[in-house]
Amino acid sequence: PGYRILQEYLSFPEAFRFVDILGLGRRLPALQADEISLRFHFSRILPPDAKVREDNFQLYCAPAVNLFTHEGEPVDLNGRQTEYRISPSSRSPDHYEVFSIEQVEGWLEGRSGRGEPRIYMPFESFQHEVERDRGRTALYYRVRARDSVRGDGFDHYMSFVRGDESECLSRQEAVSLTLTCTNRHLPSQLAVGEICMATESTPAFATFSNITRPTATLRPTLDGSLLWTLISNLSLNYLSMLDVDALRTVLRVYDFRALVDRQAERVSQKRLAGITGIETSPVDRMVKGLPVRGIRSVLKLDQQAFASEGDLYLFGTVLSQFFALYASINAFHQLEVVNTDNQERYTWTLQQGQQPLM
Repeated sequence: PGYRILQEYLSFPEAFRFVDILGLGRRLPALQADEISLRFHFSRILPPDAKVREDNFQLYCAPAVNLFTHEGEPVDLNGRQTEYRISPSSRSPDHYEVFSIEQVEGWLEGRSGRGEPRIYMPFESFQHEVERDRGRTALYYRVRARDSVRGDGFDHYMSFVRGDESECLSRQEAVSLTLTCTNRHLPSQLAVGEICMATESTPAFATFSNITRPTATLRPTLDGSLLWTLISNLSLNYLSMLDVDALRTVLRVYDFRALVDRQAERVSQKRLAGITGIETSPVDRMVKGLPVRGIRSVLKLDQQAFASEGDLYLFGTVLSQFFALYASINAFHQLEVVNTDNQERYTWTLQQGQQPLM
């Protein structure tokens, strides 16, 4: 989960401003009451500029993402074209954008009417060896995204190919699509409190509304400029934890929000400049009574590059999860952050390595 946590933090850091209080059912007495009070005790006094007010806390909140299942317009394979436009089924197609394709189901047309259904697999899947062993002539679908001619996102096109990537143009078939969609730029027109309409999947007794405005849509780049950098980062290199510039490069690659948002770009540049040093070395620890060798990193951060000390601590928490990718699965990683503003040290618990042995 290290990649996912880092990408989510850089794209939507507000999603990490939540606290789960566990075990209340075991600790509360068996009494009937309308309200309870929880008292939190901190290990040290809060900073003078930290003014805690009642409206700083909201109960029953959760981050939400604008993704939903939607049917696509049926595709009629007629053999007269190599690509077919994927269109979400709607009277307002400009309010829908394809995020992913969940299922492609075809129906062969025969003399007796509709034939047996056939599930198409994506060409990039791992089904090729299975199909070959079964002696079938497999067919797959491929999807290509292009910049929309309206300039408001992506349009997606589908083609059908054989296992050797040759085009399949000789089939007469009706294909149905199940999609995961977004609403393009439509959510950006909503204000606070306007996401409050019940749907068929929301419980009838619950009311809800958004307490912040929806964020702008983040889309990947289509020109391939980041692909080689991303591929090189997937081949994790221990040197990235020995050099500040190398670490900054790795973190910059996953900050997709900074590519389209000038304010986010300035925040990112300031945050990366706040990484002033890193030292990584092997270390031995006793884990469940057994000696285990792992990696320990000491990261120096300038608090002035962050919104607050809490923002600095959250950044360290995310990196603690991300750095576990650099340790093998039978080892561990431990992160220690030094706040160069007040020389305070924060140490996270040992994180089991997530890098596979092969």
